[in-house]
Amino acid sequence: MKAKLLFVAMFAGAALMAADPAANLVLKQDFEQGVDKFVKAPETAKINMKAAPAVIEGRTKGSKAVQFNNKAKDFSINGVKFPVPGNVSIWVKNVDRVKGSGAYRRFFGTTYSSKGYFGFQEYTGYALIFVHGFNKKNKNIFVKPLPLGQWNHVSVNFTDKHIDVYVNGVKTSSADLPESISNVTGNLVIGTSGIIMDSYELYNRVLTEDEIKALAK
Repeated sequence: MKAKLLFVAMFAGAALMAADPAANLVLKQDFEQGVDKFVKAPETAKINMKAAPAVIEGRTKGSKAVQFNNKAKDFSINGVKFPVPGNVSIWVKNVDRVKGSGAYRRFFGTTYSSKGYFGFQEYTGYALIFVHGFNKKNKNIFVKPLPLGQWNHVSVNFTDKHIDVYVNGVKTSSADLPESISNVTGNLVIGTSGIIMDSYELYNRVLTEDEIKALAK
């Protein structure tokens, strides 16, 4: 009887852990300890940047965020690739709108792999999640531009051949992919000129809608 109760308790504990996104967190940076310090990261993770973005006040009083500009446009995190399936979640604020034909800003993406790359970027009047294979198997998943001058939570679930996009806890876009996303995952790249970012997180499983809504609060 005791063995049975112990088994039930262990099973319940495992189920709770599986339901907790924190148990599947691969990478997290909230900038509270600086630009080059992670809350959690693989031992292989190493930030590569030409110039550090400015550390400013974050979403809540006393918290930290970073502001990217033309000098400190972005940084890559070598040794970290998107797990598939997985989820990437970020808190961002647009300082201004993208202006000009062909101009864009990339919130997150990957370095080029030998087969392609993917990411999330905004143009004049629209935004999109893109998966571009150098074999020309490309997919653009369109998203409305993020509301200007406010904090926005963007969460993207991805399996090898499917993507779901959530903005501020609400599912906005969904699409199947012509190319396996695991074929186009280089190192993680974060940031773009003209945005403020409060945090980014990477999970090694897709998140439920309730979990994403909780992260978006």
